[in-house]
Amino acid sequence: MLLSRKNVYLLSAVVVCAATLWTVMPSRGQADAPQSGCAGDPQKEDLASGEGTVAVSNEEIVVIGSKRDGCMYQRTAARGSLLRHVSVSPGQGTAYIEDRASSDSVVAITAAGTTRFAAEGEATHPAWSSDGRLAWVEDFKTMKLAVPGETRVAELEAPRSATGMFSPVFVGRRLVAVAQEPVTRNVLTEDDVLNNLYSADASGNWERLTDFEVTGDGWSAIRTPVTTPAGDLLFVRIHGNYTETRVPKFELWMVSGGEARMIRRLPTEMYLAGFRQGRLLWNVYSRTCGDWEILVEDPDQGLRHVGCGAVMVDPVNLGDADMEVEQHAAPAGESTSAAPGSDAPLAVVIGDFTSRERAAVVAELVRDSSVLNHRAAPAAVRPGAFVVAVRIDGDPSAALAEVRRTVPAFKDRTFLAPVAKLGR
Repeated sequence: MLLSRKNVYLLSAVVVCAATLWTVMPSRGQADAPQSGCAGDPQKEDLASGEGTVAVSNEEIVVIGSKRDGCMYQRTAARGSLLRHVSVSPGQGTAYIEDRASSDSVVAITAAGTTRFAAEGEATHPAWSSDGRLAWVEDFKTMKLAVPGETRVAELEAPRSATGMFSPVFVGRRLVAVAQEPVTRNVLTEDDVLNNLYSADASGNWERLTDFEVTGDGWSAIRTPVTTPAGDLLFVRIHGNYTETRVPKFELWMVSGGEARMIRRLPTEMYLAGFRQGRLLWNVYSRTCGDWEILVEDPDQGLRHVGCGAVMVDPVNLGDADMEVEQHAAPAGESTSAAPGSDAPLAVVIGDFTSRERAAVVAELVRDSSVLNHRAAPAAVRPGAFVVAVRIDGDPSAALAEVRRTVPAFKDRTFLAPVAKLGR
């Protein structure tokens, strides 16, 4: 997730570094519109109170009911925008990002009405605190935190040792974020390949919570941190090697008592989506939904379908308002092969690149390829970077070898990774 515009973030209601106008206005185009098959009768008040399971599905905010595919459409995306990253807090409200080709908006629906914060750049991952503060990240460099009803917004820069940050989450009174860290050795990418969690106190002082490292051609990413009802922190760790001909490892980790430990290995590409009645929710790419599917951990049935929709992940069936994906078509009759044991197809990935333009130059050399950013391929590319993803028709190892022969200059930067959707 990307761009270079200056952004602002606020960490505490006391220390204010900037001021913007907080306005409460009536929502536009948000009238309740019941859909057939919806469970119960969820209303717009569900968003204002932060109740229920809320997600983005087909350019709309939905409240998912208890029956299969039960939902209530609440708001349709305006032309030229993409809805992303839903955050709910019982008793506080619902927040999400309205991503536009220029400046984004952070939308908060509370009992007081619908509030829009105009971002100065790329806004991502809103998060609520227990006392009603709302935090988000802009341009992966700066965070903002706003206090409902006030006209002030404060900012906090990323940790000094980091090149960027994203996915904030409140753990008690502290704010935790994923930080991108540079690797000083001679790596195979143009930038960092390492994520760690950092925690900030009310004064804006950062403390490292995890100590992941990478060696050789390894990389390690952190995604979708969430706070448990008990106050611990869960997150998904993805790691692998750029030169390996297999999908990376997906793992569930927890930070508790100041220590991080792995809980279990995950069966496929999946990301945390919060909790439902105390049970863990997951986002998994699904052919049934044509996008992300929400699953709940059921003690008797295992992972059980809740509904279709994306929570903290980006929709993969819609275009990015900021970045068009350039696709280079394959000859007629060729198809994409799926990764064994996963709904996400396996692709040959070349990267990463610090600009879309650099990636596009390489894409011109390889048939059936697309330029993708983190939103389209969160397991294959870090926020702020781009990769060239090549469709696989047949044996993945043979496809990897063929691409390396086609672009030998990038041989050491070509690997296999799951990509939920090639092209948009």
